[in-house]
Amino acid sequence: MLRPNQARVVVTGEPTQSKKIARILIEAGHPVREADTPEDCLKIVGEEVPEVVVIQRPPAESGGLELCRNLRRNPYSAGAAVLLISPAFSKSAERVAAFEAGADACLAEPVEAAELLAQVECLARLRRVEAKLRESERTVSPRN
Repeated sequence: MLRPNQARVVVTGEPTQSKKIARILIEAGHPVREADTPEDCLKIVGEEVPEVVVIQRPPAESGGLELCRNLRRNPYSAGAAVLLISPAFSKSAERVAAFEAGADACLAEPVEAAELLAQVECLARLRRVEAKLRESERTVSPRN
């Protein structure tokens, strides 16, 4: 469960594009924290795990995939949904590489605001359902 003022979404990537993405999310009412670098993103996620991490990456840059792998390796952040955004995702092989790195969803740039918001809402909703399921599994007593 999110604490008051906890970021629901962390956005990182190329500054101009990630600021645009963050602005769309903020205007739609999502609490957002921006990370300037992959290291900043890992630090933020280490402090408070958001429901969704949005990684915008320029074409031909593997940093977004490596950040995704690092998020998945860390047990604390492994439960956050990861949305990767890149112009490269117009190619199937690039999307496959993103999914293999642990992404939950991919969007090809340019991204329409409505599609971005729908993806973030869908991923956040799935994470909330997963959290409720885990909680209910903890409260159910085992059968003897």
